[in-house]
Amino acid sequence: MGTIDNITRRRDTVSTPPPPAPEQKKKSTSPAPKDSPSAASNHPDVRAHQGQSRFEPASGPTAAAPATNAAGARKEVQGAKARLDKARETTQAKNERLSKLLANFGPALNDKQKAQFIQKFQQAPENKEAYAEEAKAAQALAESLEKNQATLGQAAIKDPQARKELYESLESLANSPASARAADVVEKLFKDPAVGRAFNEFKDFNKEVLQPAANGLAARLLVENNGDPKSAMSAYVEKLKQLDKTFADFGKPLFDAKDGAAQASMALKAMEQAANGNYDFFEELGKDFANQSAGQKLLTAGLIAFSAHTGAAKANQGEYVEAVKEFAGAGKGTLEFVAGATQSLVDLGRNAENGLALRHGGKALSAADFALRFAPGLGAVASAASLAVNTQKAKETGNPGYAVALFGDAIGVLGGALGSFPGGQVPGAVASGIGAGISAVGELLGNVIEEKGLDNERRSLLDQIGIKGKLQDALMDAGGDRIDLLTGKLGLTPDQLQNLMRKYPELTNGSIGLDPEPIPAVEKLAKSGGLNGDQLHQLLDGVITEASSRYGDKADRALEPFFRTLRNNPAQNREGLKQFFDSAANDKNTDAELKVLWQQASRILSGFPAQR
Repeated sequence: MGTIDNITRRRDTVSTPPPPAPEQKKKSTSPAPKDSPSAASNHPDVRAHQGQSRFEPASGPTAAAPATNAAGARKEVQGAKARLDKARETTQAKNERLSKLLANFGPALNDKQKAQFIQKFQQAPENKEAYAEEAKAAQALAESLEKNQATLGQAAIKDPQARKELYESLESLANSPASARAADVVEKLFKDPAVGRAFNEFKDFNKEVLQPAANGLAARLLVENNGDPKSAMSAYVEKLKQLDKTFADFGKPLFDAKDGAAQASMALKAMEQAANGNYDFFEELGKDFANQSAGQKLLTAGLIAFSAHTGAAKANQGEYVEAVKEFAGAGKGTLEFVAGATQSLVDLGRNAENGLALRHGGKALSAADFALRFAPGLGAVASAASLAVNTQKAKETGNPGYAVALFGDAIGVLGGALGSFPGGQVPGAVASGIGAGISAVGELLGNVIEEKGLDNERRSLLDQIGIKGKLQDALMDAGGDRIDLLTGKLGLTPDQLQNLMRKYPELTNGSIGLDPEPIPAVEKLAKSGGLNGDQLHQLLDGVITEASSRYGDKADRALEPFFRTLRNNPAQNREGLKQFFDSAANDKNTDAELKVLWQQASRILSGFPAQR
């Protein structure tokens, strides 16, 4: 059978040798010579050739690990798994809560405010302890599985319940911050083909264990290769070759025999393209995803993670995000792959935050190193995942709760990294990753999220970061869909939007469609006038400030009819918009308090450069 590296493999097809005849037994009264076959049969490689497990003890007094040892190992691992499962449940709830806290008004906060809000949430003692516990519990399960893997593997061959327990423990580890170590355990376990064959009953092994473990492995290799994605990809390919050979020894190769070498070569070439800012290969990978072998899917996952690093490091982040977004929407399972790559980089950050090594005996990545070298890649892939969710909508996302928690985790890790950037100069990929994550949560859960206790906690966190008074009230009452439109589609910066919200909170109050409704008028104003975000802010601020200075607390009485009339604006260009303003200002039926607003709008518009 061919392999990824064109090495011929042997299936385990040998038969068990017949027992010796009775008279032969009688003659065997003295020890066998040192080099005789009976003596050599105690060697694991010889036993493997004879069809026995490589790690199964030879027959005799040591035929198997004592039952008490196996029972003790199983109990220890089950305890570590229970600890991790409990910790994960707690942190998932925390991540979901952070997502919900930010979903309504998050895009209206500037980068510094977002970072402060996230950090205040994470620094609450109960939250800080929870995040640390999950990362530590994952490492504890990894240590227990690595220590006991030989004993657990032999128990799994013979006992269906032990096999089920081991599978579930591997699944928990593979979907934890220590996911890369699950790949280490699987490789050691399956060196014994008998263990691999025993696991054939788990039809979703590749999806539930191997894929998330490989995602973690890719992230670890990126760190171990000093953030060089091409070197990391080469190391990843070599690691997959080893796994492929291990899996083929029990009849389940990861790669198609005829295409394995070509697939590996393609992945390396694609990584070269990504390093040069070309991500066209994702289109082909998305089209053919359903037909990819298990090994090729693992290579694709590596490309997503490693390319994120190149996409964030260069000026072509937008090209990467768009390419991966399209891949995520290409077919069944592709969005989950992008989410998996996102999670692996999130876990990299969680381990760095807690000073935990990515392999047994390894050196931990510092939080500052993660922030400066790897957080931008996380921001890029999180942005792609968010756009994919926004495109596909919540109903097409297989597990919205998981997605909300994932984006909450990404938001938290990226927010925690912001303090490490010198001079407060936050890379665009990191800032956009936070914003995109907040946007995705809004899409998944709806734009006005009300839940017991959320409002009180929101107000408390806003107080802690210095947002109080009228702005706080406006943020608390804001509709996420309005804020998304104003900051996303119409291009207002968070600081510009906050300025308008202080003066005229009705601009963002509630969901779109509630009266008074200025949003359609503002959208039409921007379109007909060809206004960019800065120009739109200048015009709105001028009109709102004029109304506030003249009419004080009653300004809304003039602004509401102003925006209502503006909805009927028929202009198709800036010149037409100017004519509309002047016509309204000179109309004898226009109330005096409105005339000054139309005049102010006309003056401001006249000051803009000619529309191109």
